[in-house]
Amino acid sequence: MVTGKQKVTRKQLLREPDEFITFTGRVIQYVREHERGVYIAGIVVLSVVILLAAGKYYLVRTEKNAFAAYDAVQSRYAMGQMTGETEKGLTTVKSDLKKVLNDYPRTAAAKLASVTYGRVAAQNKDWDEAIKRYKRGMVDFSADPMVVNMIENDLAYAYEGKQDLATAAQYFERVTAVKDSPFRQDALLGLGRVYGLLKDTQKSKKAYETLLSDYKDSNFAPMAKEKLAQLSG
Repeated sequence: MVTGKQKVTRKQLLREPDEFITFTGRVIQYVREHERGVYIAGIVVLSVVILLAAGKYYLVRTEKNAFAAYDAVQSRYAMGQMTGETEKGLTTVKSDLKKVLNDYPRTAAAKLASVTYGRVAAQNKDWDEAIKRYKRGMVDFSADPMVVNMIENDLAYAYEGKQDLATAAQYFERVTAVKDSPFRQDALLGLGRVYGLLKDTQKSKKAYETLLSDYKDSNFAPMAKEKLAQLSG
């Protein structure tokens, strides 16, 4: 399974300007432009605005702390994937991800941690847990097509691992339908493999042929050629 997926949103969030200052500035500007109306509204309304601004400021600080915690775990996990993570190492990552989920619920970092937790579960062949996490991620990141596309690829692998090959093919198809997806080559290879297991030779060959025609210099090309030769032999 391909595990070095692209991280998203973290740096963008960490670099955002101080929300308390930005929001308060807008309030001051509004007061200057609508002085009479604001005066009539009185101290109560202004107090509510300040509370809301303070709340936004707190949330941004919480997200920064959450992302710092998640990034530390994700970095260790990514390094472990490159060096060959041991079962003990995966158990530690799993425990650390749970801590992020418990300490920073309802944050964007927790949503990412949940998807990563699904990947660890998949590596442990806990397919049901992985699928549950991935499907939750599909909802959490529904506004981000690239993340959804990545999770669909993960779901395809999880269903393949569970031997639900028809559902795996459906998710691989979704990934391959996005022409500029960074996961499309991998999904085409997976699609060819799954259709082969389903004894659908024509669809299997089509997946491999598409991979070879659309990505002539792909690292997967030798494997696709070998599979095509087997299917044609």
